[in-house]
Amino acid sequence: MAYLPYTDSGEYQKEIAEQYKKRIGSFDAGEVVESLHKLGFTKIKAEDLQTTTAGNMNATYLTPDLVIKINKRGDMPYFYANKVASDKLGGKMPVVEVLAYDYFDKTGFEVLVMKKALGQSLLDTIFDLPQEDVIVIFKQVLEVIKALLNIKFDNFGWLNLQTEAYPTYGDFINSELEKNLVKIKEQNLFSEQDIQKVKQYLLKNLDVFQDETSVFIHTDTHMGNFLHVGNKLTALIDFDWSIKAPKFRVLAKLLSFLYDPQQFIEGSNYFEKYKGKNFMFLMPTLKAELKELFDDKLLLKKLNLHFVSEGLMWIAEGWSDNWSKEMMKTILKNELPETEEGLKQTYCGKILNV
Repeated sequence: MAYLPYTDSGEYQKEIAEQYKKRIGSFDAGEVVESLHKLGFTKIKAEDLQTTTAGNMNATYLTPDLVIKINKRGDMPYFYANKVASDKLGGKMPVVEVLAYDYFDKTGFEVLVMKKALGQSLLDTIFDLPQEDVIVIFKQVLEVIKALLNIKFDNFGWLNLQTEAYPTYGDFINSELEKNLVKIKEQNLFSEQDIQKVKQYLLKNLDVFQDETSVFIHTDTHMGNFLHVGNKLTALIDFDWSIKAPKFRVLAKLLSFLYDPQQFIEGSNYFEKYKGKNFMFLMPTLKAELKELFDDKLLLKKLNLHFVSEGLMWIAEGWSDNWSKEMMKTILKNELPETEEGLKQTYCGKILNV
C-alpha cells in the first residue's frame, strides 16, 4: 500500500499483521501432500513440507526442491499468471519454473507447483550488498521486465481472469472502478460527494489510455520477489497479480520500490529494517533501461490515474479503516489535480522529480 503517515504507527502494523493471519489459507499437511500426489509428485511426504508466510491470502509451502501454492477459494484463479510467465519465458529468462498447475480439476483446490529457484531474496540481502552489486541485479530484473513487455495481447485485464477481457485499458479501469465503489459504499466511511468527486476525476481522464498496446505486466516488482546468487539474478517470482496492460503500468511498482520500499513488507518483521529507507540510487538505471517509457509526455498523468485507481482498490479491500480514511483524504487533497503544476505535486510527480 502507498505510504501514508499512519503506516508508520505500531497500531497499523499490528492491524496488517492480523489481517494477514485472517487472509492466509490454512491447510492440513495431509491435504497438501494428497494434492501433490494427484499431480504426480508421489514421493513428497508431510514431513517434507515447510510452511512459509509468503503471499497474503494463499498458503505457500516449501520442500527442498519445490515451492507449492495452494488456494481453496473457487471464486477465481489466483496463480494462473505464473504458468503464463513460465510458458512464455521459461528457459529464456530467470523466471518461475512451473512444474504443475491445477484449478479444481485433479485436486479439490487451485494448486501451483514450481521448481525452487536457487539463491536468496534481495529482501534479506539488499542492505548488505555493495550498491554496485544491487545495480547489477536490478539491471537483470529490468531485462526480464523488458522481455515481458514484448509479450503482447489483443485485450486488457487480469491475466488470471481469462474470461474477463476489455478492448481498451480505459474500459478495464472503468470496470474496476465500478466494482471497487460498490465495496467502498458498503463500508460507510465516506460521503457520496467525496466518492463521486474521485469517480468523476477518473472518468474524465480515461481518454489518455486510448491507442495503448496491451503487454504482460508483473505488478509486484520489489526486493521480496528478486532472487539472486551473488550479483546474478536467479529468478523473478510471484506473478500472481500480473495484468494485461499498457507498458507504463510496470513503472508504478518499480517507482514505489525505489521510493518507498517499506510498503511491501507492512505487518512483517522486516518493517523496522526498511522503515524510512529508499533505493533512489537505482533511478538512473531505471530511466536508462526503460527510456521509452520515461519519454512518454503523458507518463505522469497515467501514473497519477493509476495511483488513484489502485488507492480505491486498497480502500475497497478493507485492510484498515484508519488507513482507508487517510488514503481517501490524500486522494481528495493531492491526487485530483486540474493543472500541470498540480500534477507535479502528486505522489508520482514527487517521485519523478526527486
